[in-house]
Amino acid sequence: FRPGYGHPLEDARVLWRLRSVIARGEFAIVHSHNAKAGSIARVAAIGTPARSLYSPHCFPFVAPFSQPRVLASTMIERLCGTLTDMVLCVADEERRQAIDRRIVPAERLRVVHNGCPPPEQGLELDAELEEFRAGRPLAATLCVLREQKTVHVFVDAAPRILERCPDAALAVIGNGQLRGELEARAARLGLEGRLGFFDFRPPSARQLASLDVFV
Repeated sequence: FRPGYGHPLEDARVLWRLRSVIARGEFAIVHSHNAKAGSIARVAAIGTPARSLYSPHCFPFVAPFSQPRVLASTMIERLCGTLTDMVLCVADEERRQAIDRRIVPAERLRVVHNGCPPPEQGLELDAELEEFRAGRPLAATLCVLREQKTVHVFVDAAPRILERCPDAALAVIGNGQLRGELEARAARLGLEGRLGFFDFRPPSARQLASLDVFV
């Protein structure tokens, strides 16, 4: 299926096929992720013995969308919430958003934080990032550069961090629509050479391995 809700015939075909799979498989749990897939999967599980779990990974109403789109997203999440046994949030803030918007009752919300294994030993490090840090302790964030990630807070805090830790290096690793805006913000704060911007180059472990502090 495609993102968004403007393809009802395609979505109906996906829903029918998914429902057939769930019914045949006699699954105990249907665990869906993200708003669009989460909506289709939870509807597909109606009438089956499967318990429905949902991980939004950022609710669709938490974005710089128009008010009508935010309202529509909220209503879809509330309707699908009536079909959901448990919503698994990645942060306390996401749980608070669900409570504030009355997506599901608080007892059907749980927080399971994201995590990843430590980088493998002997991994080839990212050469550009290593050149930038030049042996300095490095603190960095690695994410998609969009509004929900609030990377501007890290940029704005950089002068205070560097004042307390003058031998440190800071970096923003990632791509996204706010890259240019964040770079301009850093330039206005006089952070050239102290706060670097780097493209994300998978696997992430090669860049994470260079970090002393993940922000």
